[in-house]
Amino acid sequence: MGETSLEPDELVIDVITKHTPTSNDVGKLLVWFIDNFDDLDMNPKEEYSLIRRVELESVYLGLLKRVVELAYPGITLRFEPWNLTRFGVFDDSMLPESRGALWPASSMMNDRFIRHILRNRQEEIPSELRENYAELIGLRCLRQKLRTHWIHRTPRQKTLLVTASVIFCKDSKDLIEYDGGLLTISSRNGNITWYGLESKSGKTDPKYSLDKRLQTLNIKAKTTRLDNCHAFAKISL
Repeated sequence: MGETSLEPDELVIDVITKHTPTSNDVGKLLVWFIDNFDDLDMNPKEEYSLIRRVELESVYLGLLKRVVELAYPGITLRFEPWNLTRFGVFDDSMLPESRGALWPASSMMNDRFIRHILRNRQEEIPSELRENYAELIGLRCLRQKLRTHWIHRTPRQKTLLVTASVIFCKDSKDLIEYDGGLLTISSRNGNITWYGLESKSGKTDPKYSLDKRLQTLNIKAKTTRLDNCHAFAKISL
């Protein structure tokens, strides 16, 4: 009896535009990919669902890097995925250590995958991992904050949860690093907004730290404090 392959089918898609592409064009393409190739109702405990998500991740990463290149010429983007298996989010056998940086979601981020990743596991986390796990708690707080704002007027958008360190670079030099974050993409016009997270242990004001670095780099952003350990910057791409 032959073995069943769990590898998704390969598909090559070429996109041609009549004009120089903009970040909004790439945003529209991101929405199209999520609508046509992703299943936002996937079960996070099914191996095939996770394999499919991981395979699509490379597409999303490539498109987001292109968005940053268009919005900030000369700037490149690097993602360093967190090891979610250390926190008991997924089994070791299900998620490669180098994957798991991006998770697409619906407008209100109430999908099963997102709820599973952001479920509060603080009591189950070993003491030596709690400082790292605080970043995932920060994403949980950020999601709750944005959902409170969105609930009054559900936006037409797709969202991406970023469980990775996100580094903006220039000439191989790191400029600023975010401790994960969220992306919203307008389904109407492709406009992309980045909500970059800053996590601190409590001894340093996360909002002050974020403000200082953004000001040094002359990046226009609105910063908001979530609590004593977390703050975020809202940046239009």
